[in-house]
Amino acid sequence: MAPKVTSTYKLKKKQQLLLAAREVFLSKGYTNATIQDIIDIAGVSRGTIYNYFKNIDHAFVEVLYNDDQYLLPNIQIDSRKSVWQQLTFWIEQLVDIHTNQPSLVQARSEFFLSSNYVNNKEHFSYIIKKRYEVMVEGIKHTIQQGKDAGQLNPVTDGDTIAHYLISFMDGMILNTDLLGSQVTSMEKQIDFFLESLKTLLCPIVQTPQK
Repeated sequence: MAPKVTSTYKLKKKQQLLLAAREVFLSKGYTNATIQDIIDIAGVSRGTIYNYFKNIDHAFVEVLYNDDQYLLPNIQIDSRKSVWQQLTFWIEQLVDIHTNQPSLVQARSEFFLSSNYVNNKEHFSYIIKKRYEVMVEGIKHTIQQGKDAGQLNPVTDGDTIAHYLISFMDGMILNTDLLGSQVTSMEKQIDFFLESLKTLLCPIVQTPQK
């Protein structure tokens, strides 16, 4: 009788495979990556890999989704840092992760330009849309936290601001990866973006209680 595989074991194994897959996509991009590459890095059998990923496309989307879980803002309401301070720190971290550390921007670009995606958009649209919606909801939740805590007084709804934030960040990160930070004037653009975001969110300066 085969040993029972627990949910904890499955979760740990999937994380191991996701790390291996990410390493492959970082080094080879999306176009040149294969399931065999992931098998070689992870040191598992072909049967094991297909228990978690249907194909290389599925593996790539799962890696993107896993990355997003770590990139969502994690804002805590406390007296040390305001919601606005934490939000701007998160944006700066996001820029650093994508520009000064190995990122999947190149692989993402290759994926969205690939024939697999272009010819099968209906299949991928739900997954990609879900990723986008998760990011939107995370940012909306952060804005709502700030409103509830009396720390933000946005001039428009959180949904609109969340879409604006994601559109700017995605465009800036992609262009900087392709062209370099000097061409895109990344530092100046981020400074200008944060000023515009400040105008939209209207952070409230609270006087410390004595």
